[in-house]
Amino acid sequence: MKTEKVNPKSNLRRLAGIFLVCLLAGCTTVYKAPTNTSVNYPTTNKIPLSVELRLTDELRAAQWVRESMGSTFVMPLGGVLSDHAKSMSRRLFAKVTVTEKNVPDSAPVGGDAALSVKPVAIERSIGATAFGDSVLTVALEWTLTDSNGQLVWVDTIKGQGVRNSGNVFTHKSNASNQIEDMVKDLFEKSYTAISNSPEIRSLARRPR
Repeated sequence: MKTEKVNPKSNLRRLAGIFLVCLLAGCTTVYKAPTNTSVNYPTTNKIPLSVELRLTDELRAAQWVRESMGSTFVMPLGGVLSDHAKSMSRRLFAKVTVTEKNVPDSAPVGGDAALSVKPVAIERSIGATAFGDSVLTVALEWTLTDSNGQLVWVDTIKGQGVRNSGNVFTHKSNASNQIEDMVKDLFEKSYTAISNSPEIRSLARRPR
């Protein structure tokens, strides 16, 4: 029986050709967020507040999109940002309920306070070569109001993930790792900012 030898270089050229055809044909590439990202939150006592977490429409639909050479590159981020906003809030506050729609900051709150979160910037740079740095930056605005709809605290927190842009074989896995790095950075910083806020701590000490 005759065995045909496979040329690794030929396979590489074939795969690169398929990728090029995809680009020229106007394909859509989706960079998926990892589903098992673990954020290292510090161990602290929960803030004694019952909080309504308001996940805005803008947050749940958040994504990065880039058009290049007739092709589209999409990085859906709404799901992973919403999931980590929930888990972070439950680590921070004594009780958390979740509202998944746009609600005015002045609307009545079903608890002691409302924490709204929305994206204000989603940016991603691409390196000049496969080994050049690609930087993913996401900025979230957090707003906490009391039960009367009065502003207590607001801040914008930025997180980043930096990875090599990658080549035809590695760009998807690199992007996934980049999302993971950004999520860890963003929510560790958000946790610290909320936990250390004198205004939020003062609200928690008010008689109710």
